[in-house]
Amino acid sequence: MFVVIQTGGKQINVSYGQEIFVEKLVGKAKDKIIFDKILMIDQQFGKPFLKGAEVHGEIIKQDKSKKIRVFKYKPKKNSKTMYGHRQPYTKVLITDILLGGKSLVDKKTEQSKPVIKDEVKKEVISEVVTPIIKEPKSVVSKVKKELTKEKVVKTKSVVKDNITEPDNTKTVVSEGNLKTIFDHKNMTVKVVKEDDENNKK
Repeated sequence: MFVVIQTGGKQINVSYGQEIFVEKLVGKAKDKIIFDKILMIDQQFGKPFLKGAEVHGEIIKQDKSKKIRVFKYKPKKNSKTMYGHRQPYTKVLITDILLGGKSLVDKKTEQSKPVIKDEVKKEVISEVVTPIIKEPKSVVSKVKKELTKEKVVKTKSVVKDNITEPDNTKTVVSEGNLKTIFDHKNMTVKVVKEDDENNKK
C-alpha cells in the first residue's frame, strides 16, 4: 500500500509496520500518535489532504542525530566562531492506516506474508530460463543457413546483371580525344584517337 503523509514540513512515504524518522513530535516512548494530513492512499489523491484518512503510529524513541560542526570565519575581521548542532528526531512505528473510519490493513495477512527463499527463486528462474537456453544453438544455425542462402542468391543475381547480352558485343567509352572499345566476344580492348578516325574517313 502506497501512503504519503505530511509532517514537520516534509512528505514521507509510509506503509504498515514501517519505522520512520520524523521531525520531533511531542510525546514519550510507547505513546500513540495520529497523522491526519494524508496526501495520498494508493490511487486516491487529496485536495490537498484526504478527508477521513488517518495513519496511526507509536513513538519508539525520542533522540538526536549525530553532531555536525559549524565554523564561521570572516577574513580581516578577526572573527571566528564554531559551534555544534544535533537535530532532534522522533522514531515512529506505523501501526494502522484508516480511511473513513475503516482500517485498510489486514493485519493477519500483513504479518504472515510468504517470503520467497533463494531456493524457490532459483527453481522459478530455472523453469523460465531453461527452455530458452536449450534451443538457441539450433535456432541460430537455422538462421545462419537461411542468411547464407540469401547471400548466394543475391551474388548470383548481381553477376547476371553485370554480364552483357550477346547482342551488345562492343562497348565504347570516350574520354576526351580517346575512345576505348571493349570487344566482349574476342575479349580485346582498343584505344583509338578521334583524330585518327576522322583522317581514315
